[in-house]
Parts: sequence; C-alpha cells; structure tokens
Amino acid sequence: MDLVVSRRRRRRRRRRRASINNILIWLEGPQLVTISGSRNSSWIGVAVEEIEGMEYPFFCVRLSKKSLKRYFDGKVDLWSLFCFPFQSSSDAREYMAFDYAKIDSVGEFLLNPISPKEDYFPGKGIFFEDNTESIDFEKEGIDVSNDNDDEYKVNIDGSWALSEFSYFSNKVASVYSFLHCIRTLESSDKDERSKTISRLRDTFVNHPWNGGFSYVHFYNDLSSCVPANDALEVKEIKYASPGHISLCGHKTTFDDLDDAIKSMTDDFYLARKSYSSLGAFLRANKLVDNKEDLKGSIQVQDIIEKYVREMCERMSLNGLEDIYESCNGNWITTAKIVMSFYRRIKDLTDFYRDGRAAI
Repeated sequence: MDLVVSRRRRRRRRRRRASINNILIWLEGPQLVTISGSRNSSWIGVAVEEIEGMEYPFFCVRLSKKSLKRYFDGKVDLWSLFCFPFQSSSDAREYMAFDYAKIDSVGEFLLNPISPKEDYFPGKGIFFEDNTESIDFEKEGIDVSNDNDDEYKVNIDGSWALSEFSYFSNKVASVYSFLHCIRTLESSDKDERSKTISRLRDTFVNHPWNGGFSYVHFYNDLSSCVPANDALEVKEIKYASPGHISLCGHKTTFDDLDDAIKSMTDDFYLARKSYSSLGAFLRANKLVDNKEDLKGSIQVQDIIEKYVREMCERMSLNGLEDIYESCNGNWITTAKIVMSFYRRIKDLTDFYRDGRAAI
C-alpha cells in the first residue's frame, strides 16, 4: 500500500504546467498543437480517440528545438517526430497527455505522465506542408526565416542511371558550397568579413591536403558554413525525356554556378591544359603531398600563381584574392584548393558537354 501511494505521489510531482503555442492542424477542432512546458521545454501534441478520464485527449512528446525545426523545414514527418524526438539516441523519450477540455481561463493545463500505446502515434507521411493553420514562429523560439526561394532549374535529357542522379547532385552541392563561401567573403562588410575570413581560414588550412579524404572533409566543412536560409535544397525532380531538376538556394550563387559551367563548357580544353600543367609542376617539385605550411621559393610561388590565375579565368572563378588570403598567403595551398574545385566543376560539366544536362 505504501509503495502504491509513493508511486502515485511521484507521478503527481511529475505533472507539469503548460500552455499551447500554436495550433498546427484544425479539423472540426484542434488536432495538432505545439506546447510550451516548464523550463522552456518544447512539446508537440496530437489528438487521440481515447485516454481514460479525458474528454478531449492529446498525446504529447517532448522534443528538442532542433527536431521541431526539422519538422517545420519538412525534413521529418510527424510519425518520426513522435518516435525520434531527439537527434541523439542517448536522450530518453518523454510522453505526456492532457485534456484540451480542461484548459483554464489563462490558457494553461496540466501535462500528465502516460505510457505510450501504438494507436496514440500519428500515421506516417504527415509533413509540415499538410498543416492547415498559419503559425507564429516567434512563440516557438525558433528562427525559421527562409530566403531560400530562388529556383535553379537544370534541364535533363537522355538516359540517367540512379547513381548518376546522386553523383550529379553531390557535385552541384560541392560547387555551390564553395561558390557561396567565396561570395560571402566578397559581400561581407569589414567586421563581418574579418570573422568570415577567420572562419574560412580555419576551414581552408586545417586539412593536410595530401589525399582524397582531406578534400571530402573540406567540402563537408564548406557545406556547414552555408547558413540555413541559403542551404541548397531539392524542389523537384522530373525524370522524363526531357525532364528537369529544380533546386532552391541563393540566387547570386546560382549565377556564379552558371558562369562557371558556361566557361568550363566553352574553354574546357584550355582549363584542362592549365590544370595539367599546374599538376605537373607541383609533382615535379614534390609539392603535392607536402604540409600546408610549405610555401617554396618566390620563383615557385610566382609560377604557381600564374597557373592558378589562368585556371580561375577559364572557370570564371572569382574571389581568388580571398581564397589566397584565407590560405594564409600560400599559393601551394591555394593551388590545391582551386584544383579541387576544377575537378568538381569538370565532373559536373561532363553532363552538360554530353548533352544530358542544360542550363
């Protein structure tokens, strides 16, 4: 008896005061709501058919702000949000329930502990775009501002293997991230530019530049530097003859991407010659696998600079001075980075030169 009473007391102590932030879905009454709990905790609740002792029951899960934003961004469906409310698997799931009919005059109610049942969980395939109500995002304490409305369309034709869509998309993403970071440097004011240069310098020089994984990590780091409102997203893929791939992102970066593709298509052989000559010079002087702090003689630096400038001109790659500055004034490191960009834009333009992709 004492044990039962003790458990009941613990359950009562775990009750939490809460209030509704937003109604997300309304179908003859609220069906999906976001909730603010004690200690600024975030919850989401879905209406269920029956919970004992409740007139208008809601089944709720506590979730991280990051997970909630992923739902708002259309990255996860509602079922996934309830099953995996935290990005880290070490975070325990916490479920509660409340009675919508018992919200008091100031809009508050009690969240009550509950053991989850399978029929409480929402169905799969319900995404944020399926919500019916407008939302006040400020109440969620999440910045979901998104200027990512500029569309970039690639017309596609011919035969594509499934793996080629992935390959093409990865090359676009790498080139886009690189160009966006360079454009950010160019458009930043003095104070912001200093911070951006410092951040990119860490990205540019904190790699050994002596193998493929260095470049993979480098482009992953660049991708993480792109702010959420400019992040590259797939809007639509239509595979037909002809079809298209529509992307959303930053308009000016898309313009830079177009320029690079056009230049590489028109001056492909000249760009390849500059790349081959620069690579041969680095190998002849044993500069390919050396550490990033090696600069070489003034004469070596001058020759490398000449080849790099030729490559940038033939790829319409702007911002070379910013790349050089971000590489601590080292033309060897600058050359390796520009050559890595060449390889990715070259692989991308192969689709355009084959006639399977067109701007």
